[in-house]
Amino acid sequence: MGEGVHKTLQGDPAVAAMRSEVEGLMGRCVLCLQSYELLLKEVLAESKFAGSPDTLASNRAKRRDRVEKSTLGGLVTEFLGSTLFPNLPEPRTETETGPDRPTGWMEFRFGITMPDEEFARVEIALTALVKLRNRLVHTFLTEHDMQTVVGCTTAKDDLELALDQIAGHLTELLSWARVFDTTRQAYAKAMQSEEVMALIVSGKNIDKEFKLP
Repeated sequence: MGEGVHKTLQGDPAVAAMRSEVEGLMGRCVLCLQSYELLLKEVLAESKFAGSPDTLASNRAKRRDRVEKSTLGGLVTEFLGSTLFPNLPEPRTETETGPDRPTGWMEFRFGITMPDEEFARVEIALTALVKLRNRLVHTFLTEHDMQTVVGCTTAKDDLELALDQIAGHLTELLSWARVFDTTRQAYAKAMQSEEVMALIVSGKNIDKEFKLP
């Protein structure tokens, strides 16, 4: 920014005030985005895990470490491909199967299914969220003239809309996370049932499904 422009901005209280509002809104958008990203990482990190008694803890730690290093775009792609489904997915596994599978092997997968139309809506909305995040971080200042009241006003309107969109996504993710937490609690309770404990104690490799309440 040239010295003349800098002096102009300093001498224009209206621009300075509007610019301060824009900066505050940008900060709120970034914080809301980070809250969304952290919650999505938590959901994905615990949405599935597998292993034997000797490897379960390390497998979960490796998955959490991988998820922690993912970008929002990568998180959304994985979320849509492994946790959110348009219909019930076919049973599948990424772990060891067959007679050589270690005794006591355990797998847990958490997923949310929804009608095709709703899944399509969520997919479009989450893709748009990633684009919104990238635009705010990389190109926002090139899209708005922050040297005028009109430009700052346009930027303020843009950020208010963005904040509403991000907050809406966070609210939706929180509702899914609550379902996830309730399911995990039900799973932990089921694992303490007499039937499951009998299988664990017997050490038999039995493929059996247990329906959660």
